[in-house]
Amino acid sequence: MWSADTIDWQKPAPATMVQRVRKKIDKGGIVLMHPTENTVAALPDIIKVLAEKQLKAVNVGELIRAKASL
Repeated sequence: MWSADTIDWQKPAPATMVQRVRKKIDKGGIVLMHPTENTVAALPDIIKVLAEKQLKAVNVGELIRAKASL
């Protein structure tokens, strides 16, 4: 299950998606996104939010392997 839903299918402004991620994401969390134009525009700022929180983007497979090794 995801931790932060950008609700990008509703085509919100990129800043709205960034705020949704900022409020919900934490270590081990998953951001739900789809390949929309606004999502692509929001992605650089979402990556900055992750960096501010000392998190990094990985794919789901990497996240599952990391959790399994704990």
